[in-house]
Amino acid sequence: ARYSIDMHEFYQGSPAYTVCESMVSYLKNHSKSGPFLHPVDPIALGIPDYPTVVKNPMDISTLADNLEGGKYSRIPSTNRSDDDYDAED
Repeated sequence: ARYSIDMHEFYQGSPAYTVCESMVSYLKNHSKSGPFLHPVDPIALGIPDYPTVVKNPMDISTLADNLEGGKYSRIPSTNRSDDDYDAED
């Protein structure tokens, strides 16, 4: 498969930021998001090997903090033309 990704300017108030903000809000409010809302505390949960097993942990609150802090400065477009994407059927 061949495809291209367009990048959009990403800053607070931009259309791309607004989309991401709504996605994070959706995730926070999802009925099954509870275990993913905050970072895992391996000591409190009695799983001291967690950092060894999970090398790059991510949770929704960290995702939201990264978004608000500007860590994600550009995101790919979801728009594409048929010329940009060739998939085997």
